[in-house]
Amino acid sequence: MPVRNLITWNAMIGRYAHQGRADRALALFKAMTNGDSEVSPNYVTFVCVLSACSRGGSVKEGMEIFELMREWYGIEPGAEHYACAVDLLGRAGKIEQAYQFIKAMPICPTVSVWGALLGAYRMYGKPELGRIAAENLFELDPNDFGNHVLLLNMLSAAGKWKETTDVRKEMKDVGIKKGPGCSWIALKNDSLRAWRFGMPVLGDIVYGSVLNTLTIKRRMKVTYNSILVEL
Repeated sequence: MPVRNLITWNAMIGRYAHQGRADRALALFKAMTNGDSEVSPNYVTFVCVLSACSRGGSVKEGMEIFELMREWYGIEPGAEHYACAVDLLGRAGKIEQAYQFIKAMPICPTVSVWGALLGAYRMYGKPELGRIAAENLFELDPNDFGNHVLLLNMLSAAGKWKETTDVRKEMKDVGIKKGPGCSWIALKNDSLRAWRFGMPVLGDIVYGSVLNTLTIKRRMKVTYNSILVEL
């Protein structure tokens, strides 16, 4: 590439981060910051490279870059950087370190920060500490169904049936319901999208309806490639 500007550097590092290629993202970051480049990393650059470290499990490099951002480049970490760092530590199983990292944050932890910690707790089976993360998430975003499901799955996997029942009751009391779900089925050149709008439909009926619709469509040899079925 004859001309490399901040946008192209960030785009490439971000792409490798999305693919979980920490090695390539770090190589580009080092090439960008080794003195030969006239471009300096910015806020977005550090979000991209920290995300790459998180996905690639590069804990040591990631935490060094986090400190480098502030000490060398004078960029104060934002919520996105803290969330990446918590995710980095959590994925590596450093659960307590991640929690202490949050407690030491100079800014108020956001939904993304607590969400990263809750995901790590679920991955490594830490229901007690996971409840702390979940309670903070509920306070910041009380109507998010996904956060409640994460906590429910974690508690049930740990055999915490009383706590599981309590969480379900809390959800019912405040009126939290699952949003409409969507599933796709593809068969050669045909596809079918099925929505379920929270109705108590038995699994056999749901799948039967979807399969029947696909069968009818293929027999009729219709020309359009997608059918919407409301269940």
